[in-house]
Amino acid sequence: LEAVRSKEIKADTEHLGSLKIKRLADHGTVVSKDQPLVWFETEDVDKKIKEAEIAFRLSQLSLEAAEFAHEQAVATAEIERGKAERSIAKARQDHENFMSFDRDRQVASAEFDIKNAKASLENATEEFEQLEQMYKEDDLTEESEEIVLKRAKQAVENAQFRLEGVEVASERAITQSLPNTVANQEDALVMAEMAYEKAMREFAAAAEKREIEITKTRDAFEQEEKKLAELHEERGRVVLSSPIDGIALHGKLTRGRIGDKPSQLAKGTAVAGNQVVMTVVDPSRLQVRLDLNESQLATIHEGDSCTVAFPSIPELTARGVVS
Repeated sequence: LEAVRSKEIKADTEHLGSLKIKRLADHGTVVSKDQPLVWFETEDVDKKIKEAEIAFRLSQLSLEAAEFAHEQAVATAEIERGKAERSIAKARQDHENFMSFDRDRQVASAEFDIKNAKASLENATEEFEQLEQMYKEDDLTEESEEIVLKRAKQAVENAQFRLEGVEVASERAITQSLPNTVANQEDALVMAEMAYEKAMREFAAAAEKREIEITKTRDAFEQEEKKLAELHEERGRVVLSSPIDGIALHGKLTRGRIGDKPSQLAKGTAVAGNQVVMTVVDPSRLQVRLDLNESQLATIHEGDSCTVAFPSIPELTARGVVS
């Protein structure tokens, strides 16, 4: 005989692991709905909850620190991004200034230096020639003439020497230094563009990494929060009650049958969180479960009417339907 309706009783806990029975109703006790059936020890449970509360608080502190660091990193990244934007803008402007003005200015400056040196030479030469002509016509002493003319001649020589140096320096500036400067300017712009692109990629990668890390930290916090809430909920299951009126039987029924071996459940027994501790059966509606051999399958069909009889209880007979 098997109850049509039965309910299994188990702690159904995930985090508490094993539970130790403090007390339980006797096997075969007639019980009412909501009547307590199993009591568990709470010491280990409370210890786990305390540990979970500490882990939750540490996770909360870690999240707060991570969120603050995240905000700081975002603000710093914006500053660095602005610096990178200004740096590439300056590099582009420097390149534009050089190519549009400074390069031609350097050529003009070199040419002007030559022109200025030539003018100095011409002026010194003209002054020397004028002094020489003037001294031929005045009555200055020969010694005074020699001193003045000597100095004027030296000025001409100095101007001549400076002109030669300026011409060489200007020619080198135009044909050698300037091309190198142009190449360096081009290279500097290319390097600046590359540095900018690298910085932008690093900013993007760092931002994504920060988002992943903060999400991971938030997830860890939420897991600890969820675990603590579930532990508190599971803490409420240290007393298991009957969900229906019926008869409380120790252990799990298999196809309506009690196990062949007597239940070992008793005070001090440890049971798993998902282990069926008791089964409450409702005796108000019963069915018969039996095994058929293969030859009987040809003559018995679903929906057939039958008479139910029990050799151990001769006076009990009932009508039934094969289901």
